Amino acid sequence: MIKDRRSKSPMRQNVLHALSIIAWFFFLLALIMFHYARPELEYGIIRYFGLSHRDHWLMTPRNLLILFLILTGIISSISIIMRQRYNRRSGDSIAVNQISLLVICIICLLVILFR
Repeated sequence: MIKDRRSKSPMRQNVLHALSIIAWFFFLLALIMFHYARPELEYGIIRYFGLSHRDHWLMTPRNLLILFLILTGIISSISIIMRQRYNRRSGDSIAVNQISLLVICIICLLVILFR
């Protein structure tokens, strides 16, 4: 009888899929916080009627935005490391979505923190 060596693989794949879903969920929360934290745009109609607009970041949503981006980056990094460690064949997937999510999070954090 041949022993199936891939018996533990589905559990590992389920963990990697769960990490991916959690990372994208935190990124979605970060996008929502970005919408509420960013300065309001001054449209021509606002300037014409002399209405007030907010030209600064709101600190509480901005701090939550930074927190969600950091969590997304950490979870994406864990997922990339786990996938790279447990891939045995050269033809296994490279998790492009997690790599792109990590790059986007790093760029967003750099722009928000150093602007």
